[in-house]
Amino acid sequence: MSVQSLSSLAEASAILGEPIEASGTRRNITISDGVVPRKPGHRIVIGEVELEVVRIAAPCRLLDDVIGRGAARALHNRAGTIFRVLSDGVIRVGDAVNFGAPDVA
Repeated sequence: MSVQSLSSLAEASAILGEPIEASGTRRNITISDGVVPRKPGHRIVIGEVELEVVRIAAPCRLLDDVIGRGAARALHNRAGTIFRVLSDGVIRVGDAVNFGAPDVA
């Protein structure tokens, strides 16, 4: 599962010089507040679902075709994080994100 943040999209939009819509990046979830963790093993909970960081998400070069030339470069280190799903449950629009879930020991 991939998660990105609106604040990272805003940074990338400023670099690109045009808006980058969350729906154009091909990520599963966009959070409105906070910074998406990037350290492998870190865990977060969104709604009922616990997630564990696997790696930083790399922006696809196809984004240059979809969003505009330079989008992939603007999204470099701002494209979100890839997570492993650790628990079943439901995630709903507006659910809180708990960033305090413990890291794997």
